[in-house]
Amino acid sequence: MDEATRSGLMRAQISAFEQHMEQLESTFSKGTLYKMLKLLTKKQTIELRSLTSLSQVSTLVNWEQKRLSGTIGKAKDRDMVHYFSWFLEYVEYLQELKQSFDERIFAPLCQYFYDEEDPDIKGIHSVLEGEGDVYGSNRNQTIILSKTDSIDSGVDTGLLEHSGSDYSLSAFITSPGARTGPRLGSTLEILRKDFPDLLKPYDNKELRHVALQLTRLRRRWNKLFQKDVEVEEDMLDRESVSEVNLFRDSTHFQPILRLVPDVFIKARKAAELARRWLEIDKATSRTLQTKLEQIGDIQTILERKLGYVIHGIKRKEEKLQRGSEQVQMLLKREDRSNELTFQLYGVDKTISSLQRRLRELQVEKDYIRKHLRKRVERESEEYQTYRLKYIQTRLQSKVVDRELSTKQYQRTILEEDMHMELECKPSIIRFTDKEQEKCERLEQQLEKERAEKRKIEVALVPLKSERQRLKVEVDQQKLNRFTPEENRVLQFQTRELDDVRLFTQKVRETQKGEIQRERARLVQIGRHTERTSSGENTFLESAMTDFSSRNRFFLTDGHDSETDSFWY
Repeated sequence: MDEATRSGLMRAQISAFEQHMEQLESTFSKGTLYKMLKLLTKKQTIELRSLTSLSQVSTLVNWEQKRLSGTIGKAKDRDMVHYFSWFLEYVEYLQELKQSFDERIFAPLCQYFYDEEDPDIKGIHSVLEGEGDVYGSNRNQTIILSKTDSIDSGVDTGLLEHSGSDYSLSAFITSPGARTGPRLGSTLEILRKDFPDLLKPYDNKELRHVALQLTRLRRRWNKLFQKDVEVEEDMLDRESVSEVNLFRDSTHFQPILRLVPDVFIKARKAAELARRWLEIDKATSRTLQTKLEQIGDIQTILERKLGYVIHGIKRKEEKLQRGSEQVQMLLKREDRSNELTFQLYGVDKTISSLQRRLRELQVEKDYIRKHLRKRVERESEEYQTYRLKYIQTRLQSKVVDRELSTKQYQRTILEEDMHMELECKPSIIRFTDKEQEKCERLEQQLEKERAEKRKIEVALVPLKSERQRLKVEVDQQKLNRFTPEENRVLQFQTRELDDVRLFTQKVRETQKGEIQRERARLVQIGRHTERTSSGENTFLESAMTDFSSRNRFFLTDGHDSETDSFWY
């Protein structure tokens, strides 16, 4: 069943429901109910300050009926008992009509005119099933119809005779016409949480608002029929006050007096909301091709956004890599003052060692000089020995002194470097901290972009699935537009085209094989010609003549224009 037909049937159901409720309302007398309630509550044997629930009415009527049994009693008392027996059955019938509204109007609206995966409306089906039947679905409506003198509009019995069967809620949920698998609404709902700006044109807030209004109205409507629940002010609509404000001294039983008028008010509101639901759906409904195009646009935008995100991630990763390297370099520069201090300590230690060594050499040199002065004979062996020792010691002193000077110069440079590093260290520390903060911000941005990348990738999975499903439906819809005879012709043409393509492919493969064999034959002829000293032109001319005749076959795609026939 297409959407237009289904929508038309739903409008007919709503109109029939409204007509039947109007007939019931026109036959109900609020004045009679007021008189009977006043008579019931004025009984001297009844001590009751307020009448607020149907169970209280039922209890009072049963008690009054027992009191009148076996006695003649007053006629008005017996009429009162008969009236309230009818009234309770009448309320039960109104409750059954409410159940019929749920099954014949509300359930199809949720099933066919709303995405049941929408989280704002999710659970409506379970709420429907959980409410149950307060009074039972199998009641005798003929007694009520005869007492209200209502005319069969095609809704009263028609709505109820299928209750619990093919038109029950479970049947709607599991019906063959129900859509299965992920749909456009559910897919967009997944994306709407993370990409609200992208899906703003496809939002259905108005329809969601109407659906929630109708759901809340139904819950309050259903509470009116619960016998043991007191009818409170928040369960009733304000409009029902004007229905009974002309009746005096009705404060103590006003909830019961307002109950039936309030049911009719809620029924009218429910019908208006259901009709508004259909109007919004008609205004926002899209054909399968439109949905396919829209979801293709969304997929394109998301894939483009994914490309931008991936490009941004790569750029930030490169920037983070450079920043990390710079931070490592700055940290090393920051530790250079400590390194210079350690080097300075080593140089000072070396200088102290050299100074000590230099003093030792100086003492040794003085000692040798003293002995040389005592030796008069310069040509003696002992004198020459001390003289060589003196020269050796003096040379060592010079070497040590030179090394000491070098170390002292090195210490001066290290000390200057250390002072400079200590002066620059606060600036380096501040700059390093800034670079580290930049790297941390880059890491946070990368984490967000990676999370966004994962979200887009996750969102694209149901989107692609939805697009594929819609494409299949569009193709199937195109096939369904043709008659069976046209479909057979299309299938025959498709098979014929496939056969032509297959034949052409085989011919081309045959041509390719012939060309390869011809080339191999020409190669053999060429080799044979090289080995033959005479008759070379004859072989070549004959080969080329034969090749040109065969080439005519290949150039004409297997058809010889001279013989007007195919070569095989």
